[in-house]
Amino acid sequence: MVSDFKPAREGAENLKTLLEQELPGICIYRTDSDLIAAPDVPQLTGDDAIIAQQWMAQVLQPFLDKHRKNRPCWLNLTGGTKATSLALSSGYAWAGIDYKPAGKNYLSSYQINLKQAPGAEVFTSLGEKPLPPVTPQQVACIYNKSFEEKSPNPFRKHPYSTQLAEDIFMGLDRQDEGLLDLFNALTRIWSDERDKKISSLVKIQPDLALERFFPQYGCLASRNMVTVPGKFCTEGVFCLRR
Repeated sequence: MVSDFKPAREGAENLKTLLEQELPGICIYRTDSDLIAAPDVPQLTGDDAIIAQQWMAQVLQPFLDKHRKNRPCWLNLTGGTKATSLALSSGYAWAGIDYKPAGKNYLSSYQINLKQAPGAEVFTSLGEKPLPPVTPQQVACIYNKSFEEKSPNPFRKHPYSTQLAEDIFMGLDRQDEGLLDLFNALTRIWSDERDKKISSLVKIQPDLALERFFPQYGCLASRNMVTVPGKFCTEGVFCLRR
């Protein structure tokens, strides 16, 4: 199901191409195509639950009733806006609903009963289905019309590169102050003030000393300094130089 949001349509086209490559013989109907969309009915919008509800009743439901041929219809509710999800989940007698939780590699399946009395359980769990891993190339295909594979990242040749990347990710996840201090400094150097000719020093407080964050790599030491415009380094602080 594709809304009238332009980036969504572009992403849908990339996804359709990828699915046809990975699953030969699959039949995909886009709801914004001439085969489904009705000219006198508003297009699916993600911002208005009423319009989405009307679209569901006048466009998608007749299409499904015509083509389902007594086969079960399932709704994958991953992504989209809350207004669209509300209209789609309640607008058809789905055999089940799938949803992929963020950061999890499985689908959660549910059965929905909208005729339940107030306060009763509307959703019943149907279990979880593991998903196959997704390759970086497949992700690139979803967000780009095409991509080019080049030689492996030279950073991977460093013996500690993978562990360092994991530690940086974990540090950012827990909002490590020393690491954030470093990234803010690098942002000023490489982005915010990269065209300025006058440079001074950025200070990093001793209790945020970054060499304690990466002691095993030896990549940060108090002798190294990063020059950053606009701030001066004072005694008793660790500095990094570009």
